[in-house]
Amino acid sequence: MHKRGLDAQHENTYFLLIYHNNSSLMKHLISIIVTCTLLLCSRTAAGSLVPVSSDARIRSMGGVTASLIGYAPAMYTNPATLAGSESMTASLAYSDPLGKSAMTTVQGILAVPRMPFDDQATAALAYDRFGDDLYRETTVLLGYATRVTQWLAAGVSFGWMQREFSAADDDSAPGISAGLVASVSERLSIGAGMTAINTPEIGDNGETVPHVLTTGATVRLDDDMLLGGDIRKQQGRKASWCFGGEAGVLPWLMLRAGVSGNPWTYSGGTGLQLGDVHLDAAMIRYPDLEKTGFAVSVQMVIR
Repeated sequence: MHKRGLDAQHENTYFLLIYHNNSSLMKHLISIIVTCTLLLCSRTAAGSLVPVSSDARIRSMGGVTASLIGYAPAMYTNPATLAGSESMTASLAYSDPLGKSAMTTVQGILAVPRMPFDDQATAALAYDRFGDDLYRETTVLLGYATRVTQWLAAGVSFGWMQREFSAADDDSAPGISAGLVASVSERLSIGAGMTAINTPEIGDNGETVPHVLTTGATVRLDDDMLLGGDIRKQQGRKASWCFGGEAGVLPWLMLRAGVSGNPWTYSGGTGLQLGDVHLDAAMIRYPDLEKTGFAVSVQMVIR
């Protein structure tokens, strides 16, 4: 399930959560409405089998992912970004779209580089869970990427998503994603990834999962300074975009900021690099709603 805009949540959820408050009854009511909407509307509301990353580093930079080569959490959008990983890493991310919503996302990734049969390759196992007790999506991904040439990396991922409804039968479907990242120079990378290439059917009503194409570029201005931007186009929807960057102000401290359109968001965050452990936090502001969401994540190098 592709969760766009609102920190990787459904656009339907985005509008429904305007009316959210702290009461348990309202939380359940919102969840029921979301479930009914997803059942009755076209599957363009569901997006792709591959979720957008909820990683706090990515969220604080506006959602830039397409060309972040060597950064495993970007694999949700472009599996080719797995290539270039230097060490085994385990990461965990948690995000909440409006800070008080009933629909949150938890993601985990284990990335293993240097396969015995290909020392340029990285394999990864990823898990994504979105929703609550009344409606939930669970996606498991297996990704693989390698350097085809010194400057070009290619990747593919295979996923299985299950939707669970409290008032209806569960359903599931497979998904295939693929992507490329080109290292134009030591400083500049460009990438493109497509999720749900197979546009599978899901459910009993002939619903299809639309594919999503993400293209983008990153430029490293210095060893501790990065700028990047993406354009994302989902089948049947208007394009969205994001732009952001990060800068190291201390050897162990990163500051980040970003902006995105459709919907508008402004984001910022920090990252602490404590040896083999990286801690990141992001705040995402939705000016049209006057609401603020957040994401937190941790990544650990396993030696």
